[in-house]
Amino acid sequence: MAYGQTGNVDEALEHDRRAVAIYEQVRGPSHPELAMPLNNLATSLLDYGELADARRTYERARAIWESSPSAAREGLHLALHGLARIGLEEGKYEESLRYQELALETLGAQLGPDHPEGWQILQGMAEALLLLDRPREARDRAARAIAVTESAFGPDHPTLVGSLTAAATAELELGNLTAASALLDRASPIVAASDLPQLVRADLVFARARAARAAGDHAKARELATEARGYAVDGGSSGARLLAAIDAWLAETPAR
Repeated sequence: MAYGQTGNVDEALEHDRRAVAIYEQVRGPSHPELAMPLNNLATSLLDYGELADARRTYERARAIWESSPSAAREGLHLALHGLARIGLEEGKYEESLRYQELALETLGAQLGPDHPEGWQILQGMAEALLLLDRPREARDRAARAIAVTESAFGPDHPTLVGSLTAAATAELELGNLTAASALLDRASPIVAASDLPQLVRADLVFARARAARAAGDHAKARELATEARGYAVDGGSSGARLLAAIDAWLAETPAR
């Protein structure tokens, strides 16, 4: 997990596979304690861009959790959230949203409706809704994600950045430039003070580019979009969808 969070996916995969092999040998292939190592392996596979293998591994973790005693199912929402992330990467936005809704329902039933882990599910819902061209609903989910994160971790926690970016993007699509700019202005110093993944930075800078274009500053918009593109390229295979969106946006944005 530490390797994965620092972007060392090869090392993360090596240790995840070793952990799964040890649990399978010691506990057996269907033991409840195997579900979390499988979920971690699936996340590393997803980060590596191996979507088919990630999906199969998340499904295996999900099946173990669903067949386990209720007290041993506390990670089920993680597998569902992972499947939602895969749907997003594959362009299956309705499927992604359904998995996020099920993940949120599962988390609420197991750990309570305001559990801190809900922020990532709510943010994922916002991202899917934006891609489905449903910005009002996306704004509501992003606002909930912000509230959950603030309540659990405070007003300047790095995990706020993705939700602030999603909320700002929704405001831009609704034509609310002032509200969007305020959200982006709040996110920028958090990014400056944090060691965040390149894709989180790419999303934020691309949102700032869209805000600049909405304000009529096309030169600044293109400058920011080019910066966001650099972050997306460094984001590896998971940045392909964002990279395509940035390139399409640049192609239709005049220099002046």
